Amino acid sequence: MLLLSFNLTIPFGEDRANPNLDDETLIASLEQNLEIILQNLEIYSTLVTFFVEVKIAERLSKTLKKLASAGHEVALYNISSSVADIEIVKNNLEDQLQKSVRGLRQKILRLPNKDIKNLGFSYVSDIEHSNIGFVFRRLKKEKTQLYYDDNLVIVPESLSPYSQLPFNDYVFQMTPLQFYENMILETLQNEDYVQIYMNAWQFYEKEDLPYKFPFYKKYNLGKKFEDKLIAFLEFVNEKEIATSRMKDYLF
Repeated sequence: MLLLSFNLTIPFGEDRANPNLDDETLIASLEQNLEIILQNLEIYSTLVTFFVEVKIAERLSKTLKKLASAGHEVALYNISSSVADIEIVKNNLEDQLQKSVRGLRQKILRLPNKDIKNLGFSYVSDIEHSNIGFVFRRLKKEKTQLYYDDNLVIVPESLSPYSQLPFNDYVFQMTPLQFYENMILETLQNEDYVQIYMNAWQFYEKEDLPYKFPFYKKYNLGKKFEDKLIAFLEFVNEKEIATSRMKDYLF
C-alpha cells in the first residue's frame, strides 16, 4: 500500500525569502500550486492526505472544502502552534468540513502523545527534518514502523531497505526516478505500506520560491517536479500499486 501525502505551508518570519510578500499573496500562490497537484491526482484517480499547517488552515477553508469534496483527506500539520491554538483550528475546520480531522503531522516541535489524543486526533505522522545531514544519519528500522500509544497510532517516516534512505520530500526531489521506483518496489516486498510525502512549495520554480532555503533544496523544482510526479503516478498505475488516504489505511 502506498500512502501519499502533501504538506500545505507558507513561510513565516525568517523563513520568508522576501519580507515584502504578505500572507495573502503567499496563500494565493499556494492555491495555484495546489490546483496543479489536484489536476494530476484526478487524472490518475489517486486519493491522498493533505496536511495543512495550523496557522493557515482557516484561511484555506474554501480550498480545503474542495479537497474534501474530491475525496481527499484533510489533516493538520503543526509547526509551531500551541495546544490551545490547535484545538480551536481543529474544531473550526471540522465545523466547516462537516468531517472529523483525524490526523496531525509534526516535525521539529513534537507535542506529548497525551495532548494529541486529548485533542481528538486518531493518529500522528512524525516526520524528520530533511536537511542534507539525513543522508549521513540513517534511520533505524524499528523507528520507521507504526505503533500504538494508548489507542493513538504513531506513523513514523518510511525507510527503504534498498537504499537505507527515508521516503521524505527531499529524497523524491533529488533521487533519479528509476532508482526511487526500485526503492518503492523493494520496500513493498518487505513492508505492508510505504509513506511518501511532498510539499506544495516544491511546485514553485526556483526563482519564485518564497522560502529562504539552502542551495541544495532549490534543484528540480517547479515544472521538473510536476513532471516527476506525473511519471511517478504513471508508474504506480502501471504496477497496480494500491494507494490510500492515511485514515483509510490506519482504520
